[in-house]
Amino acid sequence: MVVKIEVTTKEIERAIAGYKKRVRGLDNPLKGFGNYYLSEIKKQFRTSTDPEGNRWANLLASTLEQKRRQGYSSSPLVKTGSLENSFSYVIDRRSITIKSSSPILRFHEDGTKKMVARPVIGKRVPQRHRQKLLRLLRTWVKRPR
Repeated sequence: MVVKIEVTTKEIERAIAGYKKRVRGLDNPLKGFGNYYLSEIKKQFRTSTDPEGNRWANLLASTLEQKRRQGYSSSPLVKTGSLENSFSYVIDRRSITIKSSSPILRFHEDGTKKMVARPVIGKRVPQRHRQKLLRLLRTWVKRPR
C-alpha cells in the first residue's frame, strides 16, 4: 500500500514561487515531512484513529476474547507491532512516497467481507498534513543559506 505526495500543487508552487533559484532540491523539507508523517502514523496506532482523526471501529467481542486469550493488546490493528513498524518513506526530486511493507495493510485500509475498514494511510492526505508540508516548504525556502 502506497500513498504518493507530489510537490506540484498550485498552493505549494505559490509558496515557493519567489524562491525558485534558491530551490535546487526539496530533500530537506520532504525528509522533515516524512518523519512527521511516520510519527503521525505511530500516533494513530496509540489513539486507534484514522488519518482524519476518526476512531477506528471497535473489535468484535469474539476478536477481543481471542486476543485476550493469546496475550495480545485489545487495541485494533495491534498484535505484534509489525504493521505499525512497517511504514517508511522514499523521496525523489519533487515527491515523497509513504509506504508499508506489510501485506496485511490493504485488508485494514479497505476492509473485507468479514472485517470493517480501519484506514491507516487512507486514500488522500488530510488537510492538516498538507498544511504541515506547506509550512516546512515555506520555512526551508525562506531560510538564509
